[in-house]
Amino acid sequence: MHFNMNIKEIVLPITRSPNEIIVDSDVLSEELKNCVGVKREIIGIFRPSEKQQVCELVKLAGQHKFSIYTFSTGNNWGYGTKNPVKSGCLLLDLSQLRSIQAVDEVLGTVEVDPGVTQQDLYDYLTDNALDFVINTTGAGPACSIIGNSLEKGFGIGKYPESLEQLVSLEVVMPSGEVINTGYGHFENTKLKHVRSYGLGPELQGMFIQSNLGIVISAVIKLQKKPEYYELVTLKSNDTDGLILLVDELRELKSAEVITNPVQIFDKHRLISVLGEKPSVQRKTISQDKIDYLSRKFNLYKWNAFFILTGSRQMVSIKKAEVKKMAKRSHIEVQFISEKRLRILTFFAPLGFLLKGIDVRPLVASLTETFHFYGGKPFLKPLYSCYYRNTQVPISFNPAKENCGYLWVSPVCPAKGEEALKVYRILRKLFDEFEFDLFLTINLLSTSQITNIVGLAYNKDSEEETTRAFTCHKEAIRILEEHGYYSYRLGVENMESYIHANDPYWQVIKKIKIAVDPDNVLSPGRYCPD
Repeated sequence: MHFNMNIKEIVLPITRSPNEIIVDSDVLSEELKNCVGVKREIIGIFRPSEKQQVCELVKLAGQHKFSIYTFSTGNNWGYGTKNPVKSGCLLLDLSQLRSIQAVDEVLGTVEVDPGVTQQDLYDYLTDNALDFVINTTGAGPACSIIGNSLEKGFGIGKYPESLEQLVSLEVVMPSGEVINTGYGHFENTKLKHVRSYGLGPELQGMFIQSNLGIVISAVIKLQKKPEYYELVTLKSNDTDGLILLVDELRELKSAEVITNPVQIFDKHRLISVLGEKPSVQRKTISQDKIDYLSRKFNLYKWNAFFILTGSRQMVSIKKAEVKKMAKRSHIEVQFISEKRLRILTFFAPLGFLLKGIDVRPLVASLTETFHFYGGKPFLKPLYSCYYRNTQVPISFNPAKENCGYLWVSPVCPAKGEEALKVYRILRKLFDEFEFDLFLTINLLSTSQITNIVGLAYNKDSEEETTRAFTCHKEAIRILEEHGYYSYRLGVENMESYIHANDPYWQVIKKIKIAVDPDNVLSPGRYCPD
């Protein structure tokens, strides 16, 4: 408590309000709640309202020899939420920096702060009737756009790798100085929104998945709202049909029939997203319930979703190509337009009254999915975090509502045989440890699949928690043995997988020592400590 009082005294002169510095132990405990069961001790939380305060804080940290761990909104579900890699840090919460400015309606760019969420930017574009959409992710409406980009997250828009939408960054360095990447550092520049690569060595990549600076704003690319689009669903009950699905879809992407990412979900993943779950007394969901939900929501073993975009004529041509592929591969295909959804919505109640068949939940789910793939963030994906939790989502904050959830995130080549290998490794392991497997296969490009594997566990059960962590660790280990490495790590895994004896990480450490000799910024984050 004495040190907490000292940190408050140190930081108080740079606050604009006393509420910006938090040292109360009960509040800190509440803020550190997470889905992965890590326990960290921190010395406080600083929540600035102005960017200049970030520079002032970094300078104070250098003078008084304390470390800062930064987050944008802290909604990093399943990877540690707001927790630092190392105990003893002051958390820097950038969620109050929420400016949206410098929109270029011709170039399709905008400057945002770290606290700007998917919902914030969606609302801004909608309220101002701008002809652009955002690169939506499944992390939920309350998650930071910059945070997702810097963590190498992905979305389902034109820039599937979220870091691809970054044009330039404004960064506070460990010295407290501010630099701009690209052409942003030149006086009177007209190129800040134009080109990511400036003159000389490229620095922007230094601040992605790193602890070398604090990003306080970014210029990002927006996506032009499509003239017309239709949602496509592909379904297959054949396990090996996954190979055909991936290989055929890759070729359609190569031919630019499909321009956005394709997501392939296994049945259990969709069941979890629908808010369905087994009782906590059971380890896995019953087959009877799976069969019932499969009929109710027309779920197959594998279910793929993507959109076709362009003019109506162009979409019609693309649909013909998708139909040929589906017929060739014996895969069921459905095309869903906004007009068709309106018709289904209108007739759904009549079908229930006349025939007793209630398709309203299916139509409602399809409508949400249609708009999500068109650029509207929604909450549905967060339901899976509550799969082993008796609580019904209230705030949709899995960390604070006692959800146990871990992610396994292996990348593999965009080949059906590789996707099937990853699936079989995970299927065998999850069966062995008695967990339902939630798998999403994200075909982001013609060369890459980013797999997202959810592991839900009951935090109130010591036995299940132990089993979940063992399964999680084994999954990462076995996948790496087969050459499939993760695209991101949770705070609980960084020490194990950032190997100091690897020449790559040795170089990262040398850069860290050069720019941050006092280890002020986020010790241990994607860098040997």
